[in-house]
Amino acid sequence: MAVAFILDFAGGTLDQYDAVLEKMQLGGRLPAGALFHAAGVNDEGLRVCDVWESEEAFQRFAEGSIVPISESVGLPRPEVRTFEANQARGSGTGAVEFVQVVSIPGGDAEMFRALDEKVLGPGGEVPEACVYHVNGALGDGYAVLDYWSSKAARDEFMQSRVGPSVAALGIDAEPVIEELTVHNSLTQQAPAGV
Repeated sequence: MAVAFILDFAGGTLDQYDAVLEKMQLGGRLPAGALFHAAGVNDEGLRVCDVWESEEAFQRFAEGSIVPISESVGLPRPEVRTFEANQARGSGTGAVEFVQVVSIPGGDAEMFRALDEKVLGPGGEVPEACVYHVNGALGDGYAVLDYWSSKAARDEFMQSRVGPSVAALGIDAEPVIEELTVHNSLTQQAPAGV
């Protein structure tokens, strides 16, 4: 089962992130076991949003590469939030310019499924501009991690589809929406052995 990771490096910079990527020598591709990656900075520092095939695949790469290389460029250990992906979908291709993490306090899989059906309709197709999407239980609620081709496309989708669906279903939980302008994303696998 795919697992989402949101890593927050307090005070981390894009220069440090770029140095880490250079030292990893991935050639602009994902390491084995990784499904999706995006990074950018917010008011607190560097944020990395990853989806991996499994917790074990992530831990192997973290111990062998992320931790030592991040420390070598002066990044602190990150605060990590993680959740098993109840669902993963999207085209998985195309440029990613914007990421959102939506947390719904008190939400659960049943509530999200009802909302998802209302938002997407019977076919369950995400819009093309939503390049990749995962959702699952996080803490005492439910979370969504979305990778978008643009903030404008996300905003239009939230206004035209999500807002009216939330109202129609009478969902009163106030979501926490965290936004990130993407500096870099990786969506293709590295060649074997990397």
